[in-house]
Amino acid sequence: GEDECEDERALLEWFGAVKNGEVGRVLELLKSVSLSGHEIDAQGQGALHQAAARGHTSVCVQLLNHSFDSSATNRQGQTPAEVATSAGHATLASLLSRPPP
Repeated sequence: GEDECEDERALLEWFGAVKNGEVGRVLELLKSVSLSGHEIDAQGQGALHQAAARGHTSVCVQLLNHSFDSSATNRQGQTPAEVATSAGHATLASLLSRPPP
């Protein structure tokens, strides 16, 4: 139906903003789109994984503030912290491996 197309567009926009590290856009979308935090893209990566892989610390912080699950695993069984580590983002990895407040 039309709703599905809308949702799909919203998700494409969402992952685009996350991948590009567009914090302002990410925050806008968090307010306007109902996201469960469990959305995954075509590669089976969640938003935290996407941001972690690209070293977008400020996006990760916002996602964590909005209760995105830092212990979620991608299709390869990796957590966002593990993704950040393998991409060489050690500081971000330690942020992501801290337990939520």
